[in-house]
Formats: sequence, C-alpha cells, structure tokens
Amino acid sequence: MRPAAVVFDLDGVLVDSEGAWGDAERETVTALGGVYTDELRVALHGRGHRDGGRIIASRLGRDDGEAVAAILLEHALRRIRGNVRAMPGAVEALAWARRHGPVAVASNSVRTVVDAALDSAGLGAFDAVVAGEDVERPKPAPDPYALACERVGVEPSRALAVEDSPAGVASAKSAGLYVVGLQQGTVDLEEADLVVRSLHELALSS
Repeated sequence: MRPAAVVFDLDGVLVDSEGAWGDAERETVTALGGVYTDELRVALHGRGHRDGGRIIASRLGRDDGEAVAAILLEHALRRIRGNVRAMPGAVEALAWARRHGPVAVASNSVRTVVDAALDSAGLGAFDAVVAGEDVERPKPAPDPYALACERVGVEPSRALAVEDSPAGVASAKSAGLYVVGLQQGTVDLEEADLVVRSLHELALSS
C-alpha cells in the first residue's frame, strides 16, 4: 500500500515507553495492595491511564477508578519526562511516512503524557496529534484514528496505521485504515493487515 497519510500509535511504537508504563502500573497496583500479574499487564496494554485506572480498580474489587487513574498518571509521568527515547527505526519510519503525505499520532495517553514523551524522544513536529482527552471513546473504539484522519484531511481508507496492541489494531481497523502491526513479544496482532517485527521494515518498504 502507498498511503496518503500515516497515523502512528505512540507508546511502544514511536517511543520506547512501555517499560515506563509497566513500572508505573506495577507501582500503582502494589501500592493498592494488589499483585501485578502478566494477565493484568496484557489487559492494560495500550489502554492509557483512564481505562487503566478503571481496569486496575475492577481487578482489585474497588469502585474508585478515577482515583486509581490519577495515581497511575502521576507514576507514569514521573517515569516518562526526559527518560524515554525513540524506538529503533522510528526516525527512519517517520522519514518514510513523510514522503507519502501527512503524519499523525493517535494515542490513548492524555496530552501531558504525549507531549512529555514526544519531547523526550525528540521526534519533531506532526501534522496532527490526537490525545486521549480529544475523543469521547478511546481505543479500541475507532474515534482516535477517525479524528486523526479528519484532522489531516485524508479518508481513512487511504491511510495507514502503525500499532502494537490489540486494542489499537481494533481501533484503526474499525476506523477503516490499513493496519501494520508492530509485533513485540507474544502479543496477538493477528487482526492487523500486515505484521512487522521492526519499524526498519517500514522504512525499507519504499
């Protein structure tokens, strides 16, 4: 596919922040008296702090998801500010994408997190950035990708998304984009149209 626009997920795709999120999730769960299991880690992957807080609260039998989300956000920001770097191949993949047309970011993370991560990674400017608070329904709903395409003026059917989580793949697919899944570990990305192991594969594609 030769896309008219490319929309990237942020965490784990453009910036190497999954470790920071994992540490923040573990700290939050442990502080609340829970155990951070592999099952919970998978459930939280790609969800952002708002859904993350709700999921953690539910798993721990609590009814204060918003308060848990605030704790998770505080822990994540402390780890992300000035501490995350671009993913391997991100610079080259962005250069490839910019040769095709507008380039956007669609993230479940709120803008404070998005801005901190992009600033830390030094990846330059984007034609549009959709953050968690910009949409009513986060991924896996189609809203983030639909809004990103709207903001760059390209029909979703002519755009390509790059994602690393099942929730993100579902979001982009339901919005109508062609989806490249960035496979890391054993996360199930079988719903993606194409799966790659590295962003370098995008950069070398054309």
